[in-house]
Amino acid sequence: MGTVNEISSRILKLLKEKDMTIYELSKKTGLYEASLRNSLKLESGFRGAATIYKIAKALDTNTDYLISGIKSDNDKIIDENKEIQKMKTDLKNVRDELKEKNEQLKNIRKAIAVK
Repeated sequence: MGTVNEISSRILKLLKEKDMTIYELSKKTGLYEASLRNSLKLESGFRGAATIYKIAKALDTNTDYLISGIKSDNDKIIDENKEIQKMKTDLKNVRDELKEKNEQLKNIRKAIAVK
């Protein structure tokens, strides 16, 4: 079972990955921001399974990961799918940039041909 320090580390890591603040987490969970900050700073523990569950749900993970650090196969698949979607988006952006550069190049060639 994970220590409070390990659980806090995993939560902070997920917050960073999701570009989410503790304030935003408090709004998604219904937990007090000050309580979350104190728990994450190791000034107090997490108050019960319901708290861990709310945090896990808000961070799109499960309590097993927060407590043990072990991702389920389903979580791994979700992570892989997110990575694939990011790659597709990046590829589309590169393709759009290349189309734009190609148009600019065509316009430059036309301008040179006119002179």
